[in-house]
Amino acid sequence: MKQGGGMSAADGAAFREVARELTGIALSPEKDYFVEGRLEAVARARGLSLGELAQAVRSAPRGALAQEVAEALLIAETSFFRDPGLFEVLRLQVLPELIAARRAERRLALWSAACATGQEPYSLALLLVEHFPELEGWDVDILATDLSQQALDYAASAVYTQHEVNRGLPARLLVRHFEREAMTWRPRSAVRRLVRFARVDLLRPLPPLPRMDLVLLRNMLIYHDVETKRGVLASVRGRMRSDGRLVLGSAETTLYLDAGFEPSPELGVYRVKDAPSEAPGGGAGGRPDAGAEALDRGPSAPREGVPAVDRGAPCI
Repeated sequence: MKQGGGMSAADGAAFREVARELTGIALSPEKDYFVEGRLEAVARARGLSLGELAQAVRSAPRGALAQEVAEALLIAETSFFRDPGLFEVLRLQVLPELIAARRAERRLALWSAACATGQEPYSLALLLVEHFPELEGWDVDILATDLSQQALDYAASAVYTQHEVNRGLPARLLVRHFEREAMTWRPRSAVRRLVRFARVDLLRPLPPLPRMDLVLLRNMLIYHDVETKRGVLASVRGRMRSDGRLVLGSAETTLYLDAGFEPSPELGVYRVKDAPSEAPGGGAGGRPDAGAEALDRGPSAPREGVPAVDRGAPCI
């Protein structure tokens, strides 16, 4: 039976199942309108109907087309400085505390763990360049990862439309730290070179990563079941410094999921209580084919060391 003359219930179930298997997201039948809307373009690009697309996915549930379908169903809503109050907390409390703790070693590692099209990691870079001139000469690394290669390619290109920069980016930062290219905008090199991109599946055992001082994992856990949330949190915590901070979305929490974190006074920020090494073969979801992969830098060029912060023009 077709729903509203479009996708059949059986085809919707097939698409939701491949999304669950390949990305871990749990979509209910009530979300089939969303599934249909997202996949119409995929089917059209292949010259297929939605029914034919579903049949192709059933025939090869772990093939390239199935992966494309699953990634199309990832929800990648993002913008520059999304939740400005949180970035104020980072600027006024979290980052100053971490910088003070790392002053002797002069190293800072930040991770945007579900970066989508890159606005979040570039917002972090802008925050550092604009407000923390003392980081000039430090080893500063912002790792930005996502499951979607398409989103990572877009993020690494660092080319944003007028509509995208209008969403959350203050005009003074746009003028100071972006270059206009025809009808689009691109962060200047002092911002771009702080960020590196890599494809990382948080539901699989993580590749070798540096110990992180700050992890932003916002609005990813809400799409997964309890056991998957627990696995992701434990896996991420295993890559954090013993005094590291985790930032979650406003509708997310570590409470009753991972006792290794404790809430900070700042809303949405959690401190590490215990950061053990991840157990061999560990990873969220326990998927049987989840072998550890070497860190794939995706579309970004490999770097010899991490560049120091270039403060650009003096801060206001």
